Amino acid sequence: MRPLARILAAALAAFALLPALRAQEALFRPRNVTLEPGPVRLEAHPEAGLLTVRATLNGKPCTLLVDTGASHTTFDRAFLTREHPDLIQQPISLHGDTNVQAELAICLVSSLKVGGNAFEGFYGVSAPLGHLKETLGQEVAGILGMNVLGRMPFRLSRRDGLLAWFRQAPAPKGAVRLPLAADEGDNCFRVLARAEGREAPIPMLVDAGANVTVLNPGQWPTTGEATAMETADVNAAGRSLTFAQGRKGTLRLGELAVEVTPVVRGDMPALLGADTLGKFDLVVDGPARAAWAVPHAKPTAKETAPTEKKETAPAEAAP
Repeated sequence: MRPLARILAAALAAFALLPALRAQEALFRPRNVTLEPGPVRLEAHPEAGLLTVRATLNGKPCTLLVDTGASHTTFDRAFLTREHPDLIQQPISLHGDTNVQAELAICLVSSLKVGGNAFEGFYGVSAPLGHLKETLGQEVAGILGMNVLGRMPFRLSRRDGLLAWFRQAPAPKGAVRLPLAADEGDNCFRVLARAEGREAPIPMLVDAGANVTVLNPGQWPTTGEATAMETADVNAAGRSLTFAQGRKGTLRLGELAVEVTPVVRGDMPALLGADTLGKFDLVVDGPARAAWAVPHAKPTAKETAPTEKKETAPAEAAP
């Protein structure tokens, strides 16, 4: 058994399965959007392998987890009760296929500002998320999900810790268009990946909220070793799950080939996690349902060559 690693399991993407939300999706889509040129700086959490961003909810500061695997922006119930006591949290009932065990509510977001970007007039989800502090090592007020992230085209760079929205999707040099699975009506994106020796494509949820890439049995070869991982999701944190350790290999995302060492488990969806997303910048056009990968440029010989330290002789004192 290998040492415990941290993974934020994609159970938050279970919101994508909630008919109660899907039927009223327009209510969760920001009506007004104001964008400011330039990227927003993100905060990296190396131990958890995740990114957070500082935001302002209805005029009060908060920290949100950036999660492309979460269909809806969700706020911690205790945070809302403490910082926004006048905000009405209307309970909702869940029906159908979902693994969400917590009681959920919805609340009206007058304004959510991320950097100079403002998203106004939409409903957010309220859920008990205080346990995510254990995963990230700091208090987190909620999750920035795809109903807001994908409202306008955006570029996410895990390597540089930057997030930027655009009126029109940018066309970066060297960008590779990603093949996508059919739209499931949940705001999220699933890339059709291909594994070595397997012809059938694998729909993989693009999930910046999971720090490892996950595949299912039969989709990827394993080493025969097991890896224990401490998980957190919308229900709880600190649950230890055992995964089969996948072999290192090449995963093809359209014309892009990336080296991955995934873990394998059968009771969760295949995830393209932050460990893989960190190998390229992700460009997503939510309204057009399109996505691209921008591979990171390889350093030039000049950039990688060792530099010689030059010693400067001390200046002589003036007479």
